[in-house]
Amino acid sequence: QGFALWLPIAVLPCVASMAARIAKACDKYRFDGDFTTAGQPLVLTETFHTWDAGVVLSKYLERHYARTSLGRQLSVLELGAGTGIAGLSCALLGHRVLLSDVGRDLAEATSGHILQNQRQIEAAGGSASYEEIDWTALPDRRLFGTFDVAFAGDVIWNASLVEPFVAALAWAGAGEMMLAHKVRNEVCDLSAIANFERLAKKAGLSVEKCVDTARVLGSDGHPKVFIY
Repeated sequence: QGFALWLPIAVLPCVASMAARIAKACDKYRFDGDFTTAGQPLVLTETFHTWDAGVVLSKYLERHYARTSLGRQLSVLELGAGTGIAGLSCALLGHRVLLSDVGRDLAEATSGHILQNQRQIEAAGGSASYEEIDWTALPDRRLFGTFDVAFAGDVIWNASLVEPFVAALAWAGAGEMMLAHKVRNEVCDLSAIANFERLAKKAGLSVEKCVDTARVLGSDGHPKVFIY
């Protein structure tokens, strides 16, 4: 079974071309209402770090996945949601989003963020909920509905995460998948990319394109974050 998989780490020339670039800071937000999606403030108050790739992915979704532009509501899964910035942004765009991660602390933090932003999400016609999904012990797929889109941000920063992440993507079975990835160490990332491509192909997933977010999103992008 083939799925369209958009990943920001699969095109080696994209990674190699970043050697001479100077990274921009993406911690320009306090997340106290200064970060917005579709004109609505998104508030994150928990102390967990919000990663650059999640911020950039949120802005990419805002430009390309608004319900008003698509003309329909999507069923969306976020894998490795962390603080939930991308999933919550997607819900603010009017979609039904299931955010997922592992661990009690993250569950409490992300569920808290859902409650904090629930009024704006409902006003936009979207919804957000949280479930624990452990990539090393994936739950019964029959307990979940179908997903139109699955995405993740900055989840294969360690080589050991590549294999379980690919397994989670295959488990999700969404028609379209995206991964936002920030390159930190070009040598290590090239190795991770090669392994990812090999495992993705074995799982029946096809990589379609690499989005240079600095070029496509301008100041909302980052010279070391790519979305494939």
